[in-house]
Amino acid sequence: MNTKPLRRLLACDLDGTMFPAAPDPTHAEALAAFIALRAADTGLAVAYVTGRHLVSAVEAMAYWSLPKPDLLSCDVGTAVYLSDMTASSGWRRDEDYAVHMHEAMGGVTAHDIETLLDGVPNLVLQEADRQSEFKTSYTLPRDTSGAAAVTEVRRRLSTTGAGFSIVHSTGVYEDDDLLDILPPGVTKASAVAYMSVCATVASTFTLFAGDSRNDLDPLLASDGGIVVANARPALLDALRSAPESVYLAKQPHLYGVVEGTLYFSAKSRQSRTLKGDG
Repeated sequence: MNTKPLRRLLACDLDGTMFPAAPDPTHAEALAAFIALRAADTGLAVAYVTGRHLVSAVEAMAYWSLPKPDLLSCDVGTAVYLSDMTASSGWRRDEDYAVHMHEAMGGVTAHDIETLLDGVPNLVLQEADRQSEFKTSYTLPRDTSGAAAVTEVRRRLSTTGAGFSIVHSTGVYEDDDLLDILPPGVTKASAVAYMSVCATVASTFTLFAGDSRNDLDPLLASDGGIVVANARPALLDALRSAPESVYLAKQPHLYGVVEGTLYFSAKSRQSRTLKGDG
């Protein structure tokens, strides 16, 4: 009988998934359940995958008392960080992944993208701290004028012939929609795939938990997708015909993450038993 724990990667979005948009008295209890789950499951590695930049992600983890993950991805999948206690932030950039981002950009810079998209009606460049070397971020109205802006963005980007990734989502805190321009072929799913084969994890099974439209790709690409109960309507609409690998949790935020992880753990044990491995 094989009793060795299955090595898995649980990758989680932060805002709206690992913590709510506002202080919630149930968070402490949910956090305790998550910490207990992680301690009991020695085959589980944890990664956080966020649109935040590194400093903001570290601040959010501290504010919400989240346990330090094994791996961290920031800037909507365009950066991966490894734990490094010698660094002031406790993290150092994975340079191999950065090289991959450079290659994916094909010589085009974030400044080039800003110039190309300058003047698109109703498209507003986000603050400087929301931009990065491989990510250009905008806000746009959540109406037909915003949809028209996205169409024009796609048209202009198509002139580069590079096939840049366009991630259109609804923010947790903002009244407007968000639009991220990423290197060709890159989304949060790219970072999860990279981390799942990282030597630090050596994962054989990947779970992803999320709540918004920019979590769609990793939810569908992972072996198990966990959609927390407070998920944004745009994500739920996109998952109307979701595959069986996507689980709609009955509980919100971190409670939903725990619920979904336990669901897939039980499903995995059942599958291994049927195969005679457990």
